[in-house]
Formats: sequence, C-alpha cells, structure tokens
Amino acid sequence: MNNNLKVFKSYVLKNNGITVLNNKIKEYKEGYQVATSKDSELTFKSLDDCFNYINNKDIKSFGLWLNDNIVYLDINSIYIKDYNKAIKTAKKHHQKAIFDWSTKKDIIL
Repeated sequence: MNNNLKVFKSYVLKNNGITVLNNKIKEYKEGYQVATSKDSELTFKSLDDCFNYINNKDIKSFGLWLNDNIVYLDINSIYIKDYNKAIKTAKKHHQKAIFDWSTKKDIIL
C-alpha cells in the first residue's frame, strides 16, 4: 500500500469515511456529496481489501465510508451546494442517501 493510501486509511478510521479528489483528501464546510451512478458503488468486507482495489486500479478520486461493518467505495460522486438540487440528482440516480458536509452525516432519502 502506498503512503497516500496509508494516510487515507488512517483518516477513514478516525472519521468513518473519506472523499479523495485527485489523490488529495477533500473536505467542504457545506453542501452535499451525491453519487451519480449506482454501478460505480462497490462494497468490501475490509478496508485493506478496498484499498488494495484502489491501488490496483490506480483510482485517484473516490468516496469511501463505513456502515454496519461494510466498506463502501464510490468512484462517481459530485459535490452539489444546493440541497434541492442534491436531492433531485440523488433520486435521478436511484441513491438511498446523500452526504451532508455541514453535519458530516448521511441524509437518507
């Protein structure tokens, strides 16, 4: 595992998730993160399995979060500042939730 992935893994363990854009941790103070393709969401049984996949596929931008002992990896998500637009986009792409940057929590649809 390369050094960036070690830093990312540590961040995930501390924050329960991460957003990476062009191999750099990305955070926003407001707005929403919305997946744009159900087909790009993968699940893993462990962080190591997930980060091995990221490393092997040379993925530079992704969202990753932990929920009920499952690791979720999303390689197609976008930042949307407006709540209504975020909800509309999520529903269009058959998503179950969006991530609220201001509260650092999911909003279940």
